[in-house]
Amino acid sequence: MTKLTLFGGFKYISVITKFTNLQELIFIFYHIDSFEGFKELQYVTFSQLQKLEFRKERPRDEFLIKFLENNGRNLKNLHITKRNNSLNLAIDRFCSNLKLSTNLI
Repeated sequence: MTKLTLFGGFKYISVITKFTNLQELIFIFYHIDSFEGFKELQYVTFSQLQKLEFRKERPRDEFLIKFLENNGRNLKNLHITKRNNSLNLAIDRFCSNLKLSTNLI
């Protein structure tokens, strides 16, 4: 599997961690509480990941920054809602190959 879109929340985090060949990962969550499982996902490496998108809500900064540290190197497209300075600094530091980075409101 190379593309995965998740709606609503993390119910099967252990299954998602097995898709290490993902190239596109899209989250469509409407509540910040839906990202509770991202605590585990932040440590998983998706070495092929080129597109990461968060529509509506996104995980807490510390989880997202750790995820970008592990997976930002190969990202070419990144869409994140509600950025702040610490997140922008992490993107600059860990996502050096970005071709498109947008801030969705």
